[in-house]
This record gives sequence, C-alpha cells and structure tokens, in this order.
Amino acid sequence: LWKHTPASAKAIIKEGKVTGLKITHAGSGYLSPPTVMIAGHAEVKVQATLEFSQDFSRNGSIKSLTIVE
Repeated sequence: LWKHTPASAKAIIKEGKVTGLKITHAGSGYLSPPTVMIAGHAEVKVQATLEFSQDFSRNGSIKSLTIVE
C-alpha cells in the first residue's frame, strides 16, 4: 500500500455560508474517499473524489471536493 499523507482544504465562506472548497494539499494514500467535515458547519455535506495514477507517491490523492446539497 501507499504511504498516507493527510489532505487539507479551506472552506470558502460568503455571508456565513459555505460556498465552495479549495484543496490546499491533496494528500495521498487514501484507499476510499475520506469523510470531510467543516468546523462550525456540521450541516454541510461534502463528497471527496480520489485520483489514482502510476505515480505511487501521489496515488489515492484528493482530486475534488463537492458540496452535496
């Protein structure tokens, strides 16, 4: 298996509402999409999509984060 490196992202907040997410570090080593939580905004559901490639150092990284309505 691949070495796990945690991912990180920043929430984009406008008028107190989460309107988007910006991946600041895609991480690596995820075998399934992680649970994403936004501090102070427990009601926001986020779906993570993973990326796999032949570059083992980046395998299992976060490709995208989508707010689920």
